[in-house]
Amino acid sequence: SFALLRMTHEEHRLHCVILSNAKDPSVPLPQRGCHPIGCYTLAERSALVTRVAVIADIHGNLPALEAVLADLAQFEVDHIVAAGDLINWGPFSAQVVERAIAEGWAIIRGNHEYYLLDYGTPRAHAAWADPDHFSTLPWLRRQLGARLHARIAAWPDTLTLRPPDAPPL
Repeated sequence: SFALLRMTHEEHRLHCVILSNAKDPSVPLPQRGCHPIGCYTLAERSALVTRVAVIADIHGNLPALEAVLADLAQFEVDHIVAAGDLINWGPFSAQVVERAIAEGWAIIRGNHEYYLLDYGTPRAHAAWADPDHFSTLPWLRRQLGARLHARIAAWPDTLTLRPPDAPPL
């Protein structure tokens, strides 16, 4: 699934200063909006809005990710944020991680990334050693290999975006 976040003038009006020298002073004032980097008509606003898509809980399901990305293509998204759980149950965890990295998405770790990172360390829960109930973790570690494991370990736990047309998200 994905969510499309769209910051509009109304949502960040406290961060705007109304300027008297709008791009088109002939446009009546109610049809103009202010933007931190200048004024614009409401018709121009859609070109100034940063569009961020947030995807999460892919769980190694590459066909589902590709379907979401195909659907998302219609929205002309500026940035994609992967909000965790790119990996685990699905058979394509490595390919999902590779795709996210290749696309340059902002990525934060989810609980399934923590499971991978903590497995086989003193941080791991004792129950995870039971191969009958937790066989996915050793399989996932083998599938991802040391290189992707290291990349996932470097992903942040939180993320702040600072688009030019909205307050920090």
